[in-house]
Amino acid sequence: MKFPFLLSCLLLSLSVFSQIPIDCTNSCSYYGEEIGEETYGFTSDEEARNALQNIVKHTGLPVNFTLMAGNVPNASAIIRCNELTGDCDRYILYNQDFMLRVKQKTKTDWAAISILAHEIGHHLSGHTLLVGGSRPALELQADKFSGFVLYNMGATLDEAQIAINTFVGDIGGPTHPGRSARIAAITNGWIQASEINPGKENIADEKAEIGSNKSSASIKGIQWRHDGAKNKFALFVNGVQIAARCNRSYCGDHYILYDPLERNTYLLENFRLLIDNQLRSGKLIGTGESIFWRHDGANKQYGLYVNGLSIGTRCIASYSKHDYLIFDPEEQKTYLLENFRNLNNNLVYKGKLIGKGPSIFWRHDGEKNLYALYVNGQLISTRCNASYSQDHYIVYDPEEQKTYLFENFANLSDNTLRTGSLIARGPSIFWRFDGKNNKYALYVNGQSIGTRCQSHYLGNDLVVFDPQENKTYILENLKNLGDNRLRLGRLQ
Repeated sequence: MKFPFLLSCLLLSLSVFSQIPIDCTNSCSYYGEEIGEETYGFTSDEEARNALQNIVKHTGLPVNFTLMAGNVPNASAIIRCNELTGDCDRYILYNQDFMLRVKQKTKTDWAAISILAHEIGHHLSGHTLLVGGSRPALELQADKFSGFVLYNMGATLDEAQIAINTFVGDIGGPTHPGRSARIAAITNGWIQASEINPGKENIADEKAEIGSNKSSASIKGIQWRHDGAKNKFALFVNGVQIAARCNRSYCGDHYILYDPLERNTYLLENFRLLIDNQLRSGKLIGTGESIFWRHDGANKQYGLYVNGLSIGTRCIASYSKHDYLIFDPEEQKTYLLENFRNLNNNLVYKGKLIGKGPSIFWRHDGEKNLYALYVNGQLISTRCNASYSQDHYIVYDPEEQKTYLFENFANLSDNTLRTGSLIARGPSIFWRFDGKNNKYALYVNGQSIGTRCQSHYLGNDLVVFDPQENKTYILENLKNLGDNRLRLGRLQ
């Protein structure tokens, strides 16, 4: 139900485009088996990370670890530290074959969810920073965390305990307690969560209610109801209650939900106001990629919803003409909300993912002879120095001391957003030499200065003196590098 990536990703596919060796000196595994020294993690895909967020969002804490498939016995929380810098990277590794057996034996997704929640508990509790790895007291704390989180996700007490009841024996060991102690810890966490937030019982109550309500099969299409008195809601798709497995956020007065199992996005209009527990029709507003936004021009507010989660408040954004360019620093993704400035009627529209990783975008308006540079969602071109380098454009940001290159800039003047490249950090000294025409160019901090300089050869190098700044630059091996490519120079 709410952990579809265990079916479609963790269990069935292994992405091996990258793998890293991981030192398992400080690790906490689920059952306490020893983890081999040669342990590797393999890149997990986007759906797995989305499902991870569905768990962590119930803790109110940031994700401070990476989820990866690996050659561990079952599942393990691991930390890898750099002895020189002291920086540490946290990982949760899972064995795909093990997760498949869990699903097949328990006939429910809750077992796998509880295992992952247990490992998350180790990281969020700081256990992996402690010397010595697993020990009974720490395992019970992680079990209590698992019970607490599973209640908030809508699991019944039996569902929160099913993994321990199925796979853990009565007798404990030096690192992990036996079944009865671990069941007690999960129960303690589950009960504590129910006392703090009794309204969260809505999902578990709804599941039990729907399980006993034979008439739910007669519900066709997309239907929802919101019981404001009991803080409950339900979403039925052709009679199947799917609310518990969905990511969801308020969207103004509406409710937007993303079903990671089917990759469908639903909108429940006026959800916040219609709390009379009456069945109403919902809307399917998207399949596959789930990126939606709204712009409330009256209140100068906007919302961005990715896979059902509201992320606008953590993002950095700038206008790009009539569009809105948004960078999410947590996920390192860049989105474009087209015609944002004009669509300020607070309706829900689809957005676009236009980049992953470093966010460097530019556009060139040939009609007005203007350009714009956006780095990590910020418009920074107004503070930069820039020069043509043949058809390309070299841009230097003095505030961050970074140099960017816009390839074929002179010919791409249609005002379309394109990706740029970061070509240097720190001192910005670049040159090129056109051997056919025996001409060179020198760019310092984004400015072309070659025409004002004096130069002479010293062996194969070119020594260039700038009388305006009283600085001398060395263009190494210029005599032999006449292919007109940009290269780094240095200050003498």
